[in-house]
Amino acid sequence: MTRPNLFLIGHPRSGTGTIDGQLQQHPEIYMANKELHYFGSDLFYNSPPRSLENYLQYFPEKTTTTYIGESSTWYLASKTAADEIYNFAPSSKIILSIRNPVDWLYSLHSHMVYAAYEDTVDFAQALAKEEERVKGNLPQNAYPPMGVCYKSLVQYTSQIQTYWNVFGKENVHIILFDDLKKNPEETLNKTLQFLSLSHEFPNKKEALSGSKKQKNSNHGHRSSRLHHWIKSGRRRAILHGTREEKIPGSRLFIRALHRFNTITKERAPMDKKLRKSLISEFIPQVESLETVLNVDLTSWKHS
Repeated sequence: MTRPNLFLIGHPRSGTGTIDGQLQQHPEIYMANKELHYFGSDLFYNSPPRSLENYLQYFPEKTTTTYIGESSTWYLASKTAADEIYNFAPSSKIILSIRNPVDWLYSLHSHMVYAAYEDTVDFAQALAKEEERVKGNLPQNAYPPMGVCYKSLVQYTSQIQTYWNVFGKENVHIILFDDLKKNPEETLNKTLQFLSLSHEFPNKKEALSGSKKQKNSNHGHRSSRLHHWIKSGRRRAILHGTREEKIPGSRLFIRALHRFNTITKERAPMDKKLRKSLISEFIPQVESLETVLNVDLTSWKHS
């Protein structure tokens, strides 16, 4: 089995899906399924943890591509993933994407509610529960547990420096969500330059088309009860005690059921007072990031 040498490490809801889709289109890059989360032992993302044998099954036995990659969006938030990845593949390239923290947390909360990992639908109320959540009083289905401790996740500078310290600055590429949205081709070209790959490739138009589809949308469900059943690890096939994987077409059925139960709706704007408060709270983090990355993030400091 070949081992990955390219890792897209997050954050979730910060353009990682778009970046992953772009990289998949390049002939010199093989991208495995998203969200494998083999690394990051502190995340408790997979229970029980994946075995190395299982993890490597997601990668080709042989390949002629320059890079073999995987995207797991919680690696950046993990305290252990950087060292674990380095011990596994020390010559790897790292790509990460970050977003205005206020917009990021609002989008992340919406996603966690949609995925049934968050049981408090109101964003402000979920934030108010953070102190208790950090102590371990979490929603029953929180996945990963740290994913619903929203403010605690905004540690951009220290998270980036962790990967710099382990892999070296020259092996870590940082993408701003703003750039990905406003200048997708230029942003992709910079990523390919970081990887020492050609900017021109047959499917570049297709790679960039996904960047234009981002909207201020949110996903919901026709039936919350059905969604909880779909997401539950306890669901069983029609025959009691039968593993659903053994039933032909069962996974396709579950996916079709999920698509049927999913609806798209516009996300309501954040409460103005809450937004202003969060912007003020995160200014020290944003200014630290400006210094470390030598970028202008003025737009992140104003409502």
